[in-house]
Amino acid sequence: VENQKRLPDFKANKKSLGVLYALLGSVPDKYKWGVTLLGMEGNVEKGICYLKDLVEFGKKNDFIYQDETIIYYTFLLYHLQNQGELAWQTLMNNNFPGSDNLMKVYVCAHIGIYGKHTTDALEILNKKPTDSSFIKFPLFDYLTGLAKLNSLDSDAASYFKMFLAENKGENHIKSSYQKIAWCYLLKNDTLNYFHFIEKALKKGDNLLDIDKQALFEAQSHQVPNINLLRARLLFDGGYFQKASDEMNLISLNSFIKIEDQTEFLYRSGRIYDEWNKPDTALVFYSKAIEKGKDLPRFFAANAAFESGKIYEAKGDKEKAKYYYTLCMSFENHEYKNGIDQK
Repeated sequence: VENQKRLPDFKANKKSLGVLYALLGSVPDKYKWGVTLLGMEGNVEKGICYLKDLVEFGKKNDFIYQDETIIYYTFLLYHLQNQGELAWQTLMNNNFPGSDNLMKVYVCAHIGIYGKHTTDALEILNKKPTDSSFIKFPLFDYLTGLAKLNSLDSDAASYFKMFLAENKGENHIKSSYQKIAWCYLLKNDTLNYFHFIEKALKKGDNLLDIDKQALFEAQSHQVPNINLLRARLLFDGGYFQKASDEMNLISLNSFIKIEDQTEFLYRSGRIYDEWNKPDTALVFYSKAIEKGKDLPRFFAANAAFESGKIYEAKGDKEKAKYYYTLCMSFENHEYKNGIDQK
């Protein structure tokens, strides 16, 4: 900050300041005292604007940190502002990923897969440089496995197994075993499903929400409904019509367990939401919240979050605030950290 005051025309300073403002601005209210104690301030919008302006500056000028700034900007757009489509389009409009930079490949794959551009992301991963001059990066195998699983590709499990064989860290381990288990479940092989989901109990850390979710499933000893699982994966992959077709094979009355009924309502709401039918989505979200409010799952919390987004887009700030507050009131579900951050 002091450097910005002394040298206001030094553009590179805004790169670091933008990231700091955005990250500090996203600190949950209950921890803001720590930021204040350090004499620092945060402002997500200010940070994002700094980076956006710098990206535009780099398009017209020879800016050595242009690629780095784009990476920061798009990650913050996606993870802090829930603007996955804008993040993806920003990458594409700035000639990412190129053919000689694994970091740029990773950013495109990450935002593409989680932002429902699965087919494009998979194509980028398939074209990544692989010669010996590039470092081995096992997380690419995990991302490829996700992309293939979301496409219901039969060889998805092999990529998660490659990741587990090469990875030296403790994150994504439980999630990988869960995804392998799903691959077998989709083939109606429940024996191998239980074999691999049990590994999620003992292997890897549970610091990330995706690993916590895998651990939760392993501890529940309940096999996911195959139709709902297929619909979930297709939706996550951006294949909304196929996800809808899968949902049309079942109905609310197809399920006995409240958890499955809640997921059916939640998945239905998500599909209508993506199809730009917000009022229909709100009906399903409301039912999912009511049905799942006492379950230790994320369905009610995320239904409340998505409802808040719809009302915010409508300009109804009071209802948006109500649903965002409701969202954060749900405790002990597997995506608590990530959803509250949003």
